[in-house]
Amino acid sequence: MNNKQIRYILLVMGISFLLSLSGCGGDGQSGIQSDSDFDATVPLVPKSTILQPFEGVVSSQAESGEVVGTIIIINLAEVDIIAIMLSGNGFENFLVDAEGVVTVSSGALLDHEETLDQYNLVATAIDSTGNNVSATTVVISVVDTATPSSEVPVLDDAIGNVVVDSPAGTLVASIPISSRGDSPITEIVLSGSGYKNFMVATSGAIFVAVGATLAIDDLYILDAVAKNEAGESEPSVVTITVIAK
Repeated sequence: MNNKQIRYILLVMGISFLLSLSGCGGDGQSGIQSDSDFDATVPLVPKSTILQPFEGVVSSQAESGEVVGTIIIINLAEVDIIAIMLSGNGFENFLVDAEGVVTVSSGALLDHEETLDQYNLVATAIDSTGNNVSATTVVISVVDTATPSSEVPVLDDAIGNVVVDSPAGTLVASIPISSRGDSPITEIVLSGSGYKNFMVATSGAIFVAVGATLAIDDLYILDAVAKNEAGESEPSVVTITVIAK
């Protein structure tokens, strides 16, 4: 076979290959799928439900049902949480409902001179299928309260920044607590324009809320008020600025 014949055979093979790619002949359809032929639908994987760490203070004289505080739940996946269970040494002294509210249980023994002055527990959220979807630490300190509560908490001002498009649960700032008063803080409430973009724990930690809408250069000047058995604190000022990535 001479060189001319070899070149002819290679030319025919090349043409045949190109025809197969273009889909010429046969049913006239292309042999290469277009983008529209593929199913580009990718199922979204829901983000996990997140329980934020909790710190609370309770009186040694607390009665059954007294509120210690609330565990913040960031439920991006809208999981059906049916229970939050506590575990750890002394967990039986406390209960947590499905909304994260921590209370003193019936028959609790909180005299820290005879038991513990601090409970280091774990809270685990359980969904409707019985799966554990999130867990976090729960630290509850016990203090003496021999007389009725008369001192309200005292909060200091706080300043924080948050990056635009930060996910729910991002820590923004922490409100300094000068004094918790003479009974546990049960709640810290934010108010002011745009306050729903944030949530605050009884420890003073401020987080981005689920469904927050934040834009670059947004400035939030909010009031924060802490509550305990004696009443409400004077408002402190919380200033939050939204910054670019």
